[in-house]
Amino acid sequence: MRIHVHPREAEPVNRDPDIACQAPRCLTTCLGCVYLVGSMACSITYVSIMQPVFANDMWWAGYSSTGAQALVVDLFNGQLTSQSTRTFDILSQVVEKTYRSTGFITTTTTDVYAAYVRRLVWSDLTSIEYAIENLRLHDESCYLPTQFCWVDLNHTFDMALTTRRQTRCSERYMTNGAAYYETVLRNQAWGGCIQNDEFSIVIGAWLQQSATGLVWMAATSIALTTTSIADEMAYWLRANLTHFSMQWSNLLQPGITETMAVTNALQLTQFISLKIVPRAVGSWTSYAMNWPTDMLVFQAIYDNCSLVQSATNACLNSPTVDWEGQAVFYDETDAPLGIQMVQAHVGPFLSIDTLVVAIPAPLLALYHAFQAAFGRELRLATPMVHALGSILTFTIRPIPSAWTDPNLVFYGGNPMCPYGSPLPFIQEQFNFFDNCLNQTSLSITVTNYSGVVAALALAVSSCTPSLACNDITGIPHPYADTIAPIVQAKYSSEMMSSVRPWIQPTVDAIAALNISLMQFASTVDGSNMTLLMQPLLSDPAFAFFGWVLAYDWVHGSREVVSFEGDAGTLVLISSADSPSLSVSSSNVTKTATRGIYYLVYYTSVVLAAIAVVCFGYLIAIRFDMPGLNLVWFNRIVSSIWIGRPLVCVRGISAILMLSTTHLVLEQTNSISWFESIPKNWMALSILAGESTWVLYVAIDVLSTVTPQRVAKLYAPLSSLFAWLTAILLTWLWPPIPQATLHRTCTSNAMVDAVTCSSGELVIGSLDRVCAICISQAIILLVTLAISTYFVPLSTTSNKTTRHLLGVADTYLVPSRISPSRNDVWSLDQVSCLMAGLVPMTWRHHEFTFDIKLWVFHRDTLSLDASTKTFSLHSQQFNKHNSAILWASVGLGYAACSIVGSVSYLNVSQVNLANDMYWADFNMTGTAAFAVWLNSEIPLNATTKTISLTDDAINSPAPYNTSTATSHFPEIQARLRATDACSIPWISTQYCYVDFNQRWEIANTASRQIRCKSPSMTANGAVYLESLLRNVQFVDFDQCWGKAFEVAVARDLRSQSDGQLWLNEVMKDTKTSVADEVALWTRSKILYFETQWQNYKTIGVVNTIAVRNVYGILYPLTIQKEDPAMALSTQSMFQMYWGLANDFTAVAVNSSGIGGMSLIRSSPNFAFANTTAEMIIIGPASQFMAPTSMFDLTRTTLGPYGSVDMYVIPCPVEAK
Repeated sequence: MRIHVHPREAEPVNRDPDIACQAPRCLTTCLGCVYLVGSMACSITYVSIMQPVFANDMWWAGYSSTGAQALVVDLFNGQLTSQSTRTFDILSQVVEKTYRSTGFITTTTTDVYAAYVRRLVWSDLTSIEYAIENLRLHDESCYLPTQFCWVDLNHTFDMALTTRRQTRCSERYMTNGAAYYETVLRNQAWGGCIQNDEFSIVIGAWLQQSATGLVWMAATSIALTTTSIADEMAYWLRANLTHFSMQWSNLLQPGITETMAVTNALQLTQFISLKIVPRAVGSWTSYAMNWPTDMLVFQAIYDNCSLVQSATNACLNSPTVDWEGQAVFYDETDAPLGIQMVQAHVGPFLSIDTLVVAIPAPLLALYHAFQAAFGRELRLATPMVHALGSILTFTIRPIPSAWTDPNLVFYGGNPMCPYGSPLPFIQEQFNFFDNCLNQTSLSITVTNYSGVVAALALAVSSCTPSLACNDITGIPHPYADTIAPIVQAKYSSEMMSSVRPWIQPTVDAIAALNISLMQFASTVDGSNMTLLMQPLLSDPAFAFFGWVLAYDWVHGSREVVSFEGDAGTLVLISSADSPSLSVSSSNVTKTATRGIYYLVYYTSVVLAAIAVVCFGYLIAIRFDMPGLNLVWFNRIVSSIWIGRPLVCVRGISAILMLSTTHLVLEQTNSISWFESIPKNWMALSILAGESTWVLYVAIDVLSTVTPQRVAKLYAPLSSLFAWLTAILLTWLWPPIPQATLHRTCTSNAMVDAVTCSSGELVIGSLDRVCAICISQAIILLVTLAISTYFVPLSTTSNKTTRHLLGVADTYLVPSRISPSRNDVWSLDQVSCLMAGLVPMTWRHHEFTFDIKLWVFHRDTLSLDASTKTFSLHSQQFNKHNSAILWASVGLGYAACSIVGSVSYLNVSQVNLANDMYWADFNMTGTAAFAVWLNSEIPLNATTKTISLTDDAINSPAPYNTSTATSHFPEIQARLRATDACSIPWISTQYCYVDFNQRWEIANTASRQIRCKSPSMTANGAVYLESLLRNVQFVDFDQCWGKAFEVAVARDLRSQSDGQLWLNEVMKDTKTSVADEVALWTRSKILYFETQWQNYKTIGVVNTIAVRNVYGILYPLTIQKEDPAMALSTQSMFQMYWGLANDFTAVAVNSSGIGGMSLIRSSPNFAFANTTAEMIIIGPASQFMAPTSMFDLTRTTLGPYGSVDMYVIPCPVEAK
């Protein structure tokens, strides 16, 4: 650049004629300032709007794992309970539950029934396509829980254990692929299934004696490697197979990992865990019904017989094979009554098919209609919410009218437990977790939902659509006063009309399936054996409970299994499972796109900073500038000071937010749901305006080929129309969330575990993103064409380009010109700053810093104190050989830099692949270290330093370990961090209320004596005070206040010492941990040891921390198990059932100790006239045989209900 110096007085100063023809300069400057202030306000507001949206990669404002995510999990789990494929309106769904998205709640849980997984494995995932794909996935599928009927699909070789079952196979199971051994063998590695010649001995040996068998074996052995999945499906279809249904078994509880996806506006997904149920070993009482193939094979080998019926040594014809004797271990001359009745009414053991019954379509339709109508009422009718809350969950022991004969005794309702003793009360139905050790009373729990469904069904049956239901018969007394008014209320009319069409079809469907309750019974003297059956809905007096059972079936807490034998079929509904708690807030929310927010934040900071400096310069030059230049502030500053990539990111971020729905968690009266909140006009206008920044980039790029006057016309026009279009699109076509169920699963060995992706919640629309972008492109082209047409070409080609301004040359008008020279131009300081030419003064000399070229220029030419003057660039360049040489060197350097950059990218892909800067790191590669560390934890190796390259990590090695001791500060701190409502579930049996041992609370005198031993008195876990002093008593009182008042506090309030003690533990302000430790020490408490239990699983999270070069720690989880209650599978309550159950018992009148105290010195002591054994186990303990295991255990250990169970640690020497 050549700078020419001219004295300021030498030239007259004239205004640009373009400026002279415009409005007065002061007015335009004020308007420009107003625009700039408003633009900056919108920019700052946009950042505040964007901040919560881009806090996660879903762009879901206000999203939290304990709030919105937990509700999504509950909603999808509720839908998946009864269907696998459906699109549903997530905005119309409600959950009777509240969520906390902030505060101290760090985890939330969702109820999961294990029966859901069993229904999935044995009833839903039965398509032949699923079976073929998953049989081929694993080599462990040779021995499935199924009874084969035939070896081959041609029905040549029968293999049922009885001739009647073979007939039943032909009548019922011919289309079931699981009835054929061939379907399994064709899709498994042949060598794996016939290893050790087991197959050859019991099946193959006979097949090899016929040409048909040889051909079949040859074809089957190579089927896996020679047929595709499509070919195999065609082969199955030609054999008329329609499904692959295995048999119900309680050998294993299948596990499940089920997820769903949340999809954003760019179709990027984040997966959320819906439920995790670990695989578990069951009680295997179904052992007596039928055996898996491997056990049949082993028994056949032992008996030296063939499973093929046509074989000369067939097990079917062998007089020495006693299948039933192996199954139920009984003496034929004196078989228990239950065994006799199973044989008489169902058939011989080991030939009984157990098939899961699918829920009939009318019942599913009824369930869905009720859920939809009930949800609408809950959201719209406040009286419904209050009425629903008035219905208390209640457990009742119903007695069918046909079973009320006082001369009857009952043996049980589980055909898999035929050894029951005669008892005077009706007993529970079969259950997956029933281990046949306890005979418990039949009970049905009625919830507010199941109770309302049952009442509605009865109302539809007894009332006509045109008449009001003033009298609903069949509702039992505990519910008539609360449930009936709901059904009779005006707001129930929609529910009534919604469910009415499905009531009678449901009754017919359940009657056709003959679903019933069952009970083995006889007269008191053991004669007149009777199999009592109670259909669910046929008896009007029992119909209310039948509808409750049907609701529980759909809801997932019960299941229906058909026991099909040679003598008959029993279709039975199970007893209820207790739900386990699966953590619904365990997912780590991805926040990679949080970086976009920081980039936009940066652009806003730059814009605001330049705007502030511009105002400073504007004041300094006394607002003497062309004000319209400020209107181009965003276009010029964004291109020069920020850069096109960031400007494009800013515009795209606004488009993404316009294309994303705003889902908000709403809660009221214990009801939660989602609302889609439309954007207010201010936010919508700002977002629409920000979306036009994408046009800024496009117009900037086109400025090189677009005449300046055309650009100044179509640029604002295109932005205006794009802004209006974005507003109209969002207003007329608001983004709506789309919730879809589409379950796809894979299995591990078919029954061990399944992994399912079951749904998707789309909260952003890619179509909307494309619509906005396409509309902007169309608007840009149209306005460009129109502007080009109306601006003549002759008026656009006579202006010299000011290269120093870059893109700003298109928009900025000069401030002053010299009338005598056409090679210089001037620009006010504010416009210079916008264009990246920063005016600076140093030691009374004027400089200009060019931000684009990163160079300083000393000013040598000036037309006015408020402006900067520049000369135009010369169009002549002189070529020199040295310049060519240096250009070549520079080009070579650039090429080498590019090669180096590419090489660096290749290296950084490995070394910077994670935030730890750990090259080649992956979780699989660290498995050896994780295994070693997990093996060290049980050995109490809490402090150790070891090199990662030590050979001991990769192979077993001896280690010196130290014994871990529990420090009191840790105990008190952990107690204070425990949920106050969970405190009574801590597994311990208490001895005293207080540390001073003034009030004893052991439930027997013998145990109270045991409590005086030094090992007991030194254990803080036997004192109720140790817990109450360290919890928030307000929270504890909300959950257990009534029970605590009855059990403990009421008696203490009658004593002065007791009042003082209560005041101390109830204080809101707790003592410091140090003071608490001192108190425990003064009370001679040395440790805090809880007791063994199996009614809950203890959550465990083990992590290791990797420290990178910057000292930042990154935790890696090497072991994780979520806590969960396991009340339905526990087997230790007969020893002692925990303080929580004690509290529940004294708070319920029907328990036998309702309203009584747990303090031994109380005149109202709960166990003064009864025993804990009677309360916990019930009257069944009176009827146990003296020689039974029950009595032997009681004789050895003492009465049930007061047995302490402690874990014995492994000796240090053994470790």
